[in-house]
Amino acid sequence: QVRLIDLGLARKDADGSEPGESRGAPGLTHDGAFVGTFDYCSPEQLRGDVATDWSDQYSFFRALFEALFQVRAFTGRTPRELLEAMQFERLRFDPDPLRVPTRLRRALGRGLSFQPAHRFANMQAALAALTRRSSRWLVWSIGAVAAAVLTIVWRDPPSACAAPGELVSQILPAARLERIEREAARIGATVANTGWRQALSRITRDVQRWALSSAARCEVGGATECLAAHRQRLDAALDVLETPSPELILHAGRLAYELAEKLAACERGEVTTGGAEGREARGIHNALVRARVKELAGYWRAAELEATAAVEAARRSGDDGLRGEASLQLGRVLGRQRLPEARTILREARSSALRHRDLATAADAAIFLRKFTADVLEDPEAAGIDGELAEDMVAAAGAQPLRRADLLDATGVLLRTLGRFAEAERAHAEAAELYRGELGGGSLDELRARIGAVNAGADRAGVDAEATLMAYTAIIHEAEIVAGSRHPWTGSVYYNASCEAEELGRWSEASRWAERARSIAVASLGTDSPEAVNAALVLGRVAHELGQSATAEGWARTAVTGLEQISAQTGVVPADLQPALELLADLARARGDAEQAVRLFERAGEVALQHPLLGPGAYLDEMYNAALTRCEAGEWRAARDGLEQAIRGVATDVIHTTRGGVAVRGQLGIAYASLGERRAAEELLVTAIRDGTAIEGSEELVPGFVKALTELRRR
Repeated sequence: QVRLIDLGLARKDADGSEPGESRGAPGLTHDGAFVGTFDYCSPEQLRGDVATDWSDQYSFFRALFEALFQVRAFTGRTPRELLEAMQFERLRFDPDPLRVPTRLRRALGRGLSFQPAHRFANMQAALAALTRRSSRWLVWSIGAVAAAVLTIVWRDPPSACAAPGELVSQILPAARLERIEREAARIGATVANTGWRQALSRITRDVQRWALSSAARCEVGGATECLAAHRQRLDAALDVLETPSPELILHAGRLAYELAEKLAACERGEVTTGGAEGREARGIHNALVRARVKELAGYWRAAELEATAAVEAARRSGDDGLRGEASLQLGRVLGRQRLPEARTILREARSSALRHRDLATAADAAIFLRKFTADVLEDPEAAGIDGELAEDMVAAAGAQPLRRADLLDATGVLLRTLGRFAEAERAHAEAAELYRGELGGGSLDELRARIGAVNAGADRAGVDAEATLMAYTAIIHEAEIVAGSRHPWTGSVYYNASCEAEELGRWSEASRWAERARSIAVASLGTDSPEAVNAALVLGRVAHELGQSATAEGWARTAVTGLEQISAQTGVVPADLQPALELLADLARARGDAEQAVRLFERAGEVALQHPLLGPGAYLDEMYNAALTRCEAGEWRAARDGLEQAIRGVATDVIHTTRGGVAVRGQLGIAYASLGERRAAEELLVTAIRDGTAIEGSEELVPGFVKALTELRRR
């Protein structure tokens, strides 16, 4: 007669300790301790979750494995060590005295799956898999094992507050940290990579701080919801670090810094709780971490998909805090792609974060709004309003060094848009110093601020263009290392260098760098992206200078078509549409098609009037070009009428203070002279010459007007 008994609760180990205790622990049961044989418990029971039928199935297969192979499937001196072994170690079917068939090994592997859902549907299915075509020894083994060791495990309610060390072990056990370092080393993050080492050290300290804060808050009965949410962030970041990419290695410093700041906000009690919990919250945080890494790595469209999913999930959860974080991430990614809808999303992020009392996220959204509105929308007035809000929010959020650097960098963009180039250069340079101090030398943020300083310096009058080009060239090499050769930002550096080389008349360099910029933009952002279109415009201008008319026209049409599509999609007229139309007009004029050239110049003038950074002065320049084309074709009356209309359409001060004003007055004087209107012609030519010598950029027009006045007086 077979009797099934279980002595697991009653027995003591050879050294007298109770099952489930750490060796040397007192023999008394304490809160949260296991009463039973923890060696045969399922992972979910070791974590403190409720036992299910799947848990019993796991215990059965643990015992069966030991009976068949005469060794335990997993070992650990404590429940925590055993749980880590279950999760990360592979089953070893060695020694194998009974020569267990492969089919049964597969069944054992399934029954011992770490995730319950990956096991058999029930014990009937498990037994069916085991006994199918079974031999007598297998049936005997199952019966003997069941009679000997099947264990029922109870778990007392867990203690209210865990110790800091236990919390650290839960989230960052030694095996997980080793795995992170091993995987990073495998893809090139060596000890010499100080940025990566600093980031990993910062995240480790963040885990320890979180554990101390959680334990202390729990002991005094304080609210722990914000800290629980931060655990989700930490877990999500560590999940990503366990399967790192080279891009993550390069940008981990920024990610680690942002995690530490979120924790600091929790510790200060600045953030209220939201509605998302458990798996839902961790899923959103995972998506946000992935999106942030992809954004930093330059995979903006992939980042957009992750961020969009996070926003939708956060909205469904009703969690304003997560909604603010997710909207900020989506707004940043859309802003990187220069899409105007980023403005609406960023404002939503700011509002959601403020409702949640998350001042850090609100400040970050306001900073990016300032930069986006100035740089992409090219609306300095709106950027100034957003900027005032950003400064207030940064002050309220504690003015952390990295956030102050972000604000300075955004301020530099705004100042450059306003034409205050020296101030912009200083703001970018100060931002670069702060980035270097917080993230270490050679971070992408530091390089971005440095290139901002070079851009602002290049716009100042009297700057050595050769030195500026050398600065761009040096940063190109750093960008290739720090950001990668295919990062969109690396492409933008190539584009800036191509513009400077074009300014110096170094056509081969300008062409080579513009081709590289366009290649990167097309690969990472698409042929219709502003970056790709702007590079096409540089290639067109360079080809025109080299006398390659057909090539120049092809690039110019590509640029105009792309910019008009961007304008139609976004409702914002790009400033570069004016020079693109002007290039097409110049090409038409060169081949003798005066009618098309005039039409294109006039369209370029209309674009200038619509754009806040171009305005009436640029409009008058294009009207001058159109009139000059008519004069060359002998259409003097049409030229006169067009110029008179242009002058009537703008304010008087514009006529007397801009290069365009000088140009249209002088050309109108030439038209009057050709039509016999001597007095009006002389008056206009004299004032154009006088103002042309005083207004910057007009000097090149003066000799032609002097010649026309001299000929007029000789008649």
